[in-house]
Amino acid sequence: MASVYFKSLVCSLFDQTKDKAMTFIADLHCDLLSYLEQDVKRTPHDPAVRCSLSQLKAGFVKWQTLAIFTETDSSSVKKGLSQLKIYQQLLRDFPLNMQPYQRFVSTIEEAAPLSVLIAFENASGFCGEQEPLKVGMARLNNFIETIAKPFYISLTWNRENRFGGGALTQIGLKEEGKLLLKELDQKQIAIDLSHTSDALAYEIIDYIDQQSLTLPLIASHSNARTLQYVPRNLPTDIAKEIFKRNGLIGLNLYAPFLGEREESILEHLAFWLELGGEDGICLGTDFFYEKDFTSTYQNREKTFFSQFGDASTYPTLLEFVKKHLKLSDQQIDKWAYQNVTHFLASHLSL
Repeated sequence: MASVYFKSLVCSLFDQTKDKAMTFIADLHCDLLSYLEQDVKRTPHDPAVRCSLSQLKAGFVKWQTLAIFTETDSSSVKKGLSQLKIYQQLLRDFPLNMQPYQRFVSTIEEAAPLSVLIAFENASGFCGEQEPLKVGMARLNNFIETIAKPFYISLTWNRENRFGGGALTQIGLKEEGKLLLKELDQKQIAIDLSHTSDALAYEIIDYIDQQSLTLPLIASHSNARTLQYVPRNLPTDIAKEIFKRNGLIGLNLYAPFLGEREESILEHLAFWLELGGEDGICLGTDFFYEKDFTSTYQNREKTFFSQFGDASTYPTLLEFVKKHLKLSDQQIDKWAYQNVTHFLASHLSL
């Protein structure tokens, strides 16, 4: 994937020194894997993806979730497998720069320069529409045993699949979706509501209660619909449920999900805090390469605010929020990384 020169360049970028003033970052969602899967000539150092290795280092990112993104079509599983192989290749090529997340480390300083986790943004990435469900489940189990256990899984992306309805539909939870929820509960893999329809989100929560499941609940990269009315943002009552169940909501920096102005970031965070989310707010910035997505799903003319346009800008973002919302250092640390690391340690046996 990379030349010897390229590897040595990135290694030098990750030679971090201890700085008591820095605030580390834990981010729930970026699309580096799908970016690399699109073209073999691409590298994890390309700034176009907004979450390149050098950008992550410059932003003091300590924990990064790498989403495995596929739409639901005949190539979903193939693309999912390809992105998992890229994840493995990254670990082989850059062992001094990134390592798989390890739950038990004594201090932050003892952790890897960058601890990475994987997640499925769409369950179609491991279970195709036309194959027996048991084949997809066996594939997921094999991934867990041989590669890594996912941090979280979303049943769907924006459209419908065999498990339920995505964010751009009104379809709820299907029978095979219920079976998958039970599987995730047994494995203690978090369920992600960021790409569910409203009906699917409500029915997932109802099913968890009906079956007395202990399934961790998150919205990895979503904002508040009451402030920016788009289907991908969360209704207030769903957000309240996530916070009530000690889950996480990751602030998405994609501008169409925030609003017209940079100050929209402050408004969404303030709203989550008003809902009692101090221990559940985090970052799910959704950095991606906009040219890989059709205009059906996003406006290429307006993707991210320039001041907060890639992972290197996290220090600027934290200072912006601290200054304008008058948050304490402790509140900033919770939002930046502590809520995520506490969730990982408390709810998931990764």
